[in-house]
Amino acid sequence: MHIVWNPGVTLVWDASTDDRGVVGYELFESGTKLRTVAETSYVYSTTNALPPKLYEFGVRAIDAAGNVSPFDFVGLGTQWSATAAPSAPSSLQVSGLTAEALTLSWQASTRIPYSEAPVAGYEVSVDGSVVARVGGTSARLRTPTGMGFHTLSVRAFNAVDLFSPAAQTQFIIT
Repeated sequence: MHIVWNPGVTLVWDASTDDRGVVGYELFESGTKLRTVAETSYVYSTTNALPPKLYEFGVRAIDAAGNVSPFDFVGLGTQWSATAAPSAPSSLQVSGLTAEALTLSWQASTRIPYSEAPVAGYEVSVDGSVVARVGGTSARLRTPTGMGFHTLSVRAFNAVDLFSPAAQTQFIIT
């Protein structure tokens, strides 16, 4: 995503692709949802001067199934510190377990301290292999095959690709 001055501020990003079809984009400013749009641009301000503050804009795609992509961020008036990763996700839970699929959910990570780059999404692994990158706090996954213990892990990443420690949970297939 990038910013265009014309006068004011227009946010512009590349179109996303998805196997279920992208139906829109959610736009955020400093953590507050502005709106959902179908286009790949949004006019944020129609004046030449924005109020003096630090702006953090985020956009994420939504597909026809309601899944959201990781965020893409751009800052205006600030540079994020790139020294600290987000906190680890917590409270991993497995639900909806069938022979074909399961849902893994968790509590959101936070940036520490607030001046650090914002959390952009989560990387999900099954038995050490990355299987998904998501923007929300859950992922629908294929159930691992084979008897024995299986490890599910999630780690957060921020807008400058620093990763949190992984949160893990295990289950056994007998």
